[in-house]
Amino acid sequence: MSALVVRAGPEAVPPVPTPQCRNSDAESLCDGADRQRDIGFRLAHQASPLPSVERRRPLRPGPGRVEPFLHWSYGAVRVGSVPTREGRMSNVAASGSAERLRPVRVDDAFREQVHRAIVTFLAEREGELRAAAPDAAELIELAVDFVQGGKKLRSTFAYLGWLTRRPDSLPALRAAASLELLHAFALMQDDVMDRSTTRRGRPCLHETVQHRHHGIDQRFGESAATVLGDLCLIWSEQMLRTSGLDEAALRRANDCYDAMRQELAVGQYLDLLYTHRENATRTDALRTALLKSARYTVTRPLQLGARLAGGDDQLHRDLAAYGDAIGQAIQIRDDILGVTGDPVVMGKPTGDDLRAGKRTTVVATALELADPVQERTLRTMLGDRAAAQHSAALVDALLETGAIEHLEQVISEQLTRAEASLQAADITPEVATELRRMARRCADRVS
Repeated sequence: MSALVVRAGPEAVPPVPTPQCRNSDAESLCDGADRQRDIGFRLAHQASPLPSVERRRPLRPGPGRVEPFLHWSYGAVRVGSVPTREGRMSNVAASGSAERLRPVRVDDAFREQVHRAIVTFLAEREGELRAAAPDAAELIELAVDFVQGGKKLRSTFAYLGWLTRRPDSLPALRAAASLELLHAFALMQDDVMDRSTTRRGRPCLHETVQHRHHGIDQRFGESAATVLGDLCLIWSEQMLRTSGLDEAALRRANDCYDAMRQELAVGQYLDLLYTHRENATRTDALRTALLKSARYTVTRPLQLGARLAGGDDQLHRDLAAYGDAIGQAIQIRDDILGVTGDPVVMGKPTGDDLRAGKRTTVVATALELADPVQERTLRTMLGDRAAAQHSAALVDALLETGAIEHLEQVISEQLTRAEASLQAADITPEVATELRRMARRCADRVS
């Protein structure tokens, strides 16, 4: 496989308001001529779409070479270039004062720029792997393919955490994007543990690798996916550490970052353990959801972004109250969709957790609400992986207990708790509005 370079596509976006330029954490490069103080000024510009990947010799910025830079400010993305001292080129983010900007909106343009940042980082790793062993360069291609799509929730919440205290910043966006590599690690290894076959409407990574290397031992795909997951875990920390944020900011976030990864691992262990424990309770399922999903998806990313931005302990607690509530709502919704969702929309089959006997919040709640006959039926069918035809009957048995209706009420209660935490938090109305929108989007999703 030849080297990977990132190329922006030709698509354009409609003109958008271009706010005042301001210095990023990378370098103070915006001079007076670059500042656009009129927030109503409109400039037609090229988009920063999802990058395509070309195979060609690596492109190294040299003296006088121009690199694209990000201008993302509350939904606006513009590509430009800024020369630095000694002929180097640098990425910078620019935007106006918080009180003058339009409402925060984390939209597709933001998610596309997150994806660009990840692919750019992976392209830089390709040379390192090729130097170590040419055959290992295939891992970069697999990683680039894997990180396509997805909701980018963790990077979104991390960047919103940053915006609670600081303005737009490309280094902060790169730091937030690094969490998507942590998520890739978790998904790759989770799919192996769960023996899943599809992810986002495509074969899981271990299935893809096994198909590529047809004829090798059948465990090769699973082993290779585990190794690439480990690499993504390493790369996630490396991308955060080299994001361009200063050392003081990174030190502030260390404890939060460590807690996030530790809770993820503990939650994954509990998920495995309770799958094989018949007397696992709803409390056990909710604890697993809190550690494996809620903290890792919402709470810790928010707190990480806020810590990077200099947020204090009170903000840390306020964001925890919001994040734990919305994170648990996300996992409960995911468990409900695992029973009642549309496989075409979700990009993966329903019923896998049921056939594996997992004690999801739906299963644990149903067992607690079930009468003796319903409980006996549920326990007989749970975990019967070989009897896929029982799925419909198992779903019917779950629905009859009223578990889904009960959990819908729990989701509503969590949204109420999240709203109360936002009311109490010392954050701008713009960021609070976006966090409310994200809460509703996550709680009401269908995939």
